[in-house]
Amino acid sequence: MPRTAHEHTINACLGERLRNLRRSWAEVTVYEETGHTSAGRPDIIVKDASGWPVVIEAERTNHREAEADALKNFDRTLDGQPVEVAIALVYPPDVRDEHNLDSITATLDVTDGLEYCMFTRSGDGAPPRMPESGWVKGSIRDFALFVHRATTPAPRVERLAARFEEGVDRAERLLTGVHGYGHRIGVEMARALYPTDNDD
Repeated sequence: MPRTAHEHTINACLGERLRNLRRSWAEVTVYEETGHTSAGRPDIIVKDASGWPVVIEAERTNHREAEADALKNFDRTLDGQPVEVAIALVYPPDVRDEHNLDSITATLDVTDGLEYCMFTRSGDGAPPRMPESGWVKGSIRDFALFVHRATTPAPRVERLAARFEEGVDRAERLLTGVHGYGHRIGVEMARALYPTDNDD
């Protein structure tokens, strides 16, 4: 019976391939599964330039356990940041059955059998799953693109847009208090923020 790779070994190979495929990411960190240094840590963390973490929980065969591990991450923060997105990943047998770094990496590069799904933090209730049922299946390049898109989840974009709008409203109130309606500075800012056809 062939010897199967340790899950952490596969995760380390995956992390290295993700670093090479998406050099714009600020950080791709792979944590050991055993020992006190990994307590409360997921398998893999990907951070974009803004520092927001995307968690990847990987399993060699167990889809249910991958999902359960991914969902646990919404109860924690990582380096002071709440987890917005957690991805469950299941390796196919052709990756699992390799036993050294070179062969695992080579198999990761050619397999199209990675299976994954994504959970996103929501305001209330259980984190929505994408897809709602079943698993996305693809290559490591497909998976890297999936993770890349996950670094800017829609709820986070909506919250940032709302925060920006609040800031603009607050600035408007402050300026109105200092420079009353019709003041030259207010008129010039209004032209800059809200140009009209008559401003050409």
